[in-house]
Amino acid sequence: MRKNILKLIISLFVLLMFAPSFPVTASYYTLPIPLPYGNDDITSWMDHASPTYNYDDIMKKYDGNTYLDEEADLNTCSNYNDGAGCYDGHNGTDFAVPEYTDILAVDGGKVMHVDWENPSVATQGYGFYIRLYHFNNDQSTLYAHLNDVSLVSLNDYVIRGQHIGESGSTGVATGPHLHFSVYDGDTTALSSSIDPYGWSGGGSDPWTPDQGYLWTTTPPSLTVPVSGTINSNSIWGPNVVHLLNGSVTLAASASLDIEPGAIVKFKTATSSFLINGTLDVDGTASSPSYFTSYHDDAVGGDTNSNATSSYPGKGDWLYIQT
Repeated sequence: MRKNILKLIISLFVLLMFAPSFPVTASYYTLPIPLPYGNDDITSWMDHASPTYNYDDIMKKYDGNTYLDEEADLNTCSNYNDGAGCYDGHNGTDFAVPEYTDILAVDGGKVMHVDWENPSVATQGYGFYIRLYHFNNDQSTLYAHLNDVSLVSLNDYVIRGQHIGESGSTGVATGPHLHFSVYDGDTTALSSSIDPYGWSGGGSDPWTPDQGYLWTTTPPSLTVPVSGTINSNSIWGPNVVHLLNGSVTLAASASLDIEPGAIVKFKTATSSFLINGTLDVDGTASSPSYFTSYHDDAVGGDTNSNATSSYPGKGDWLYIQT
């Protein structure tokens, strides 16, 4: 245990010495799917030329790449995603994940829809889908083609990273995947569609409702809520925010390995971490392991979803006790 305490002290020192202290631009969302899934699993991007399913034979990706329907269908684009990724008129992002993959809330919000698009026709449109409304940024997120799994109910309030559904291929779908869309306001109007990847192409974004890059980190990361007692051996890796709520305990029979680049945030002023088991913190000067406040936007992005830059302060959380 003495060795673990020493490693924790050294890692915390490294964090204080090398953690960034500059403000960051606040964005809102974390991944709607668990790791290891992510950007590499995207098979269809939002069409910035016309994301309203009005097929104009032009598909324009967020990076400015444009694909024309001249000799072949747009789904045969050859220069990215192994020939996939072009979908004329697409208003969202498709993540190709296996059936029954956990679907996660990208931010806290209220459940505004959890049902079939058409209860009488399971093969219509989005099939079984969930829509959340996020009050802090006045946006909605939609999770479509899900299996009919009731993990949330209408008017429920959910938190970031909460397991809300299971992927499937209901509605109009060629295979299991998650269709993820963002909308400006409490709506699903196609004219209010927003690309969370923003616009990085030359000139101005041809789709004017867009509001820039909306993920909390680049590439998009994941937030995992943690509460109660950790009873099994665990590894917390990079590009993930583990959000501790209340008093969290590492059981005496369990070990926890916190890898370089991992981020641990404490949600409230009463949040603490009691170490009864084996804690191994592997942060380095070049890739620290972070222990910080829910309000710290400099690492892991805008986890508290307040849509403005915020900073950690004294009293934001209690302690780590070994």
